[in-house]
Amino acid sequence: MHRELIEVNVRAAIGSILCGSVMAALVIAGVAKLSDAAEFERHLSRWKTLPGILLPWISLAVPVSEVLLGGAWLLGLARGFTRLAAIAMLLAFVTALAIEQFVAEAPECRCFGVLDRWLVHSSATRGGVFKAGLLAGLLALSGWLCRPASEVRVNGVRA
Repeated sequence: MHRELIEVNVRAAIGSILCGSVMAALVIAGVAKLSDAAEFERHLSRWKTLPGILLPWISLAVPVSEVLLGGAWLLGLARGFTRLAAIAMLLAFVTALAIEQFVAEAPECRCFGVLDRWLVHSSATRGGVFKAGLLAGLLALSGWLCRPASEVRVNGVRA
């Protein structure tokens, strides 16, 4: 039984590292967007599926949500809730990018705001869908890895 508890702790540590990495990426992305908010809003204004009247709100809500959710998790505040909210937010990003690509021309992702200028990776829509989907998947995996030991069963017995 002692070995199983060690395995549960190692699994939870890996899950926490995964989740923490994604949450740190969200904070960095949000801060980068906020550092040049006007550019982020201009980028969103090129989208065909976003109502123009909502652009100022969306261009503020996205980076603020990234910073608040990522920061709250990193500070240890409501980690279960913030993980689920971040997964929902990232899946909303995937959906928005996919719809925009289907309805209109493929938009740039601009996932990391002003930092995209210096990042080598592609910021095309497929890259954005992949990045947001990967981050959501990592958060979901981290949630499974971090589940409490009382929910883990070893040989049919709770650990």
